[in-house]
Amino acid sequence: MVNGLDDSTTYSWQVRAVNGNGSTEADGGSWWAFTTEGLPMPGAFSKTAPANGATGQPTNPTLSWGTSTDATSYEYCIDTSNNATCNASWVSVGTATSAALSGLATGTTYSWQVRAVNGQGNTQANGGTW
Repeated sequence: MVNGLDDSTTYSWQVRAVNGNGSTEADGGSWWAFTTEGLPMPGAFSKTAPANGATGQPTNPTLSWGTSTDATSYEYCIDTSNNATCNASWVSVGTATSAALSGLATGTTYSWQVRAVNGQGNTQANGGTW
């Protein structure tokens, strides 16, 4: 077993047999290559507030969620279309697990989602349920 290899790195290798008469490289001297895994996708996590279907919310709510393993940042999206898609823009909040909103319209239903992000991609909270 080889230890101490870097993530997402391609390594080349060769092996040779040695005796008193010299050495012979495997596969006629052809080197083989392999690439190590990168950082795993961010782990599953859940939104915590406001609850799905909550009513009577202020126009300046705070969105909250739990942590995701291997996440390097979080992004949220809030919009008025209930179609499980971000029709607005994803907003980065760095490593914070909450976002304070302001200026929402009274009497309007909003959908929201948050996703954990790293170099491998992103994972949406609650399995993608808005």
